[in-house]
Amino acid sequence: MQVSEAVRTARAYIADLFADEKIIEIGLEEVRIDDGVWEVTIGFRRPWPKRIRTESDRMHEIFKPKYKFQDRWYKLVKIRDSDGVVLGVDDRELFAA
Repeated sequence: MQVSEAVRTARAYIADLFADEKIIEIGLEEVRIDDGVWEVTIGFRRPWPKRIRTESDRMHEIFKPKYKFQDRWYKLVKIRDSDGVVLGVDDRELFAA
């Protein structure tokens, strides 16, 4: 399997899996192969943001909790190289520097 085929497989799988959620802006983030398994990270946007607590929230939650919103989601799609079968999908957290 070529890199481009692994990416197409992962994109199509995510688009189909999350079709009911009306995800948009589906795109490649990362790709690698390890021991015969492609690991393709696909990013996308959902119609709603993900509310996550910041580190300062945990320390000062009693006074004034602060939240930030994640507007892009990432999934790691694992594909077997030998036959192109999708083995699984995991959450993938990417952090900005």
